[in-house]
Amino acid sequence: LILGDMNTRGMEEERTTPDSQYNALMAALTGARSGVKDLWLELRPTELGGTSEQESIEVGKRIDYIFYANPEPATLTPKLVDVLL
Repeated sequence: LILGDMNTRGMEEERTTPDSQYNALMAALTGARSGVKDLWLELRPTELGGTSEQESIEVGKRIDYIFYANPEPATLTPKLVDVLL
């Protein structure tokens, strides 16, 4: 697991732009370990998933991430759960 504030946007626009910071980050991660995946995209690929400052005009822009890679052979499968407070 790799998690934290990566200060890079991962919205669809950035994921589809080859020279974006998001794609540079993913290239670096997969270069270090194959099979690295963005957990949010695995579990909620069509949802906004914003983690920016709530007072920001850019609400909904992702900057916090959880990346994971399974050992070979894959033994874990991500599962979506709701946390109620």
